[in-house]
Amino acid sequence: MNRSCSGFYHDPPVWIDARPADFDQLQGPTTTPWQQSSFDSFREEVFREKITESIELRVTREGRFEFQFAGWRPGTFPREVTDKPTPFEKTAEVILNRTLVMNTYLAFMYSRLLGEVKLSIDRMVITPELVISLDSLDDNSGMGFGNTRVSHLALSSFPSTYRTGLPFSMDDRVSMRAIVPLNVVKEAAKDLKALLKDYDVDGLVLCDLFLRASKAYQEHNYSLALITNWAVIENLLQNLWRQYQDDNATRDGKLFIDSKRREKLQDSRTFTAAVVIEALSLNSVITHELYPRLSEIRKARNDWTHDLKKISADTAHLSTASCEEMFGVVKNITLRGQTGLKLHG
Repeated sequence: MNRSCSGFYHDPPVWIDARPADFDQLQGPTTTPWQQSSFDSFREEVFREKITESIELRVTREGRFEFQFAGWRPGTFPREVTDKPTPFEKTAEVILNRTLVMNTYLAFMYSRLLGEVKLSIDRMVITPELVISLDSLDDNSGMGFGNTRVSHLALSSFPSTYRTGLPFSMDDRVSMRAIVPLNVVKEAAKDLKALLKDYDVDGLVLCDLFLRASKAYQEHNYSLALITNWAVIENLLQNLWRQYQDDNATRDGKLFIDSKRREKLQDSRTFTAAVVIEALSLNSVITHELYPRLSEIRKARNDWTHDLKKISADTAHLSTASCEEMFGVVKNITLRGQTGLKLHG
């Protein structure tokens, strides 16, 4: 069934705005009416907003984020034709486009948490396996799950899914949940709305990559973090380079960069990233402080590509900070990547 709604359950689990009512009083596997009411409050809607005319977001207390994509062309399944199944690649593309929206929202939410609340939580990246399919934002009875972990989390609000003989609070689905303030959820929705208005799918792709780089850094995969950040930085550099050409198309009232010259300037074989960085720095388009950082990241990326030279945590961290600054300079977008490191177990 090609549903118009998709969502995800945040993992690690979080509470949105506040813990459910009476949660601290939940003790055992046998529920009284007030205990059942507390579990029902897991599914309470705490936020709902139209992101665009075609995308709507609904968020529950337990950290389930649901998106309605009816009418958003990149996230709408092709019309089914009788006796002619929809090509698998087309169906997969729709789901992947939906994950771009979800990951961009998460990138903004994590950024708001770090910037405004000074709270860092483990980041997740939405993949097709983690997507929950839904009939509608108002009917969750037919949720579809991609794996058992997602199903286990999504059933947190049902007491019968907890182990008999243990307090509910000992279950990993409810212990040590961070609280994400409601204002962070709201502001991230505004950020997503602004990005879609100004940059559409291209902006989603860049934010999705930025989140993936943060996830890689979190997992101590510093090479993947750096080369992913560099992919974003190089795209933003080219945006800045084209904008510089537009800004200098005329000088003293005369044509300065004609079509022939522009074609030459856009030849990436001649004007490599290294040359573009030098040109933009010499003309004060990028700051004196950013210039050496971009050069260092570019060299580290090339050294890894050609010789698999090890990338340090510090260099990966530098790529994150530089990527953040480039988002601000080129797109006027505020994003904050993962900076904390820890080992589990």
